[in-house]
Amino acid sequence: MDFKTLENYLRGKEEDEFELSYVDIESITGPISPSYINLKHFKRGYAFEQHVNNAGFEITKCDYDNRIITFKRNTSLVVVTAKKRAKKAKATKSSPLAPFISWSNLESYYREFDSAATFSSGLESTINECDDRFRNARNVKLTDEKLKSMTFDDLLKESVKKSFGAAMGAKAYYAKKLVPLKAPTASAKADAIEYLIRELKEKINYVNTTGTLWDDVKYREWHKEVCEKLINIFRTHIGVTSQWEYGNSQKVLNLSIKYIYEISKRLRDLESSPSYLIKINTFLTIKDKYDIPIDRYIIYGILFWNYHIPSKKILLPELSSTSPIPKTTEYSWKKWVDDNYCKHIKRWYDWDYNDYKQFVDDFHRYISKPMEYEAITWTIINSLFK
Repeated sequence: MDFKTLENYLRGKEEDEFELSYVDIESITGPISPSYINLKHFKRGYAFEQHVNNAGFEITKCDYDNRIITFKRNTSLVVVTAKKRAKKAKATKSSPLAPFISWSNLESYYREFDSAATFSSGLESTINECDDRFRNARNVKLTDEKLKSMTFDDLLKESVKKSFGAAMGAKAYYAKKLVPLKAPTASAKADAIEYLIRELKEKINYVNTTGTLWDDVKYREWHKEVCEKLINIFRTHIGVTSQWEYGNSQKVLNLSIKYIYEISKRLRDLESSPSYLIKINTFLTIKDKYDIPIDRYIIYGILFWNYHIPSKKILLPELSSTSPIPKTTEYSWKKWVDDNYCKHIKRWYDWDYNDYKQFVDDFHRYISKPMEYEAITWTIINSLFK
């Protein structure tokens, strides 16, 4: 692995990008031109540091705050810095949700989740706006024409494929591997998609055929079985170094159910709803028992929740070598949750089963409406970090 290959792999394509410059204290053989890297690689430093380590380079200094990483390449020292690239101004669209996007509003919503048996009309309205925003997102939105022609199998296929797209993003899976093994990874993904579609179809049909709604124990057993099967599929294709962990599996499974939930709400709005919607609705009758897809924004929300409602703290798996960063007046909420996530909390895609179980046990103990909590948390925090 040479440095140029590393450079090419790290190039990002998201809106927030930073320009890299390389300064070789001694000398670098071969031209190294400035390139672009995803902002979030440098903002957290973690992913880039992992790539450098995997490439066999020795890191000598990491200054995440100033986005500078120094490492040895053979006998040479390489200093990598990042500065923000100027971006063209974009036309902004007003959103009905805009007035509700703030940390103070999120705090008030959390306090209502904590204390109220039923939601106020204001919170209900915000939840509906969050759901609408999710359903109309570019990577989620479906036209009415497509919805009208959608079969039961189409709905499952659409939901599962979209969930894999989210769980296998650069920061969720591929960032953990220096050079993705494209052929076996694609094969593993195809088999995993096929398996999860089949598993969800069997479970939805089972619930409807038997008229039996599963309890927490049965749901937990099924969830663990599916997640471990997904891990095994990737390991079968790629080997034990596949780095597909329980954290990746939970996001795929939980997000698939979220997509089913959201698409079914769109189907109900059609003039003529499909007949299979009845069995989808039966499957979703106990939606409050289902887990939410855990990712970075959800963890930000949990950190924020734990600060404001410490009596109902939801445990997050921590990095054993670090300590939590206290909240001080010099810390904005945005920087505080991000710094704690970057430097103290285990990344969700590295979670094992025990990490996940610890989290969901606490989460369901204190959050009675998980789907609604996820809609509020993910949408508001995603907007605050844009």
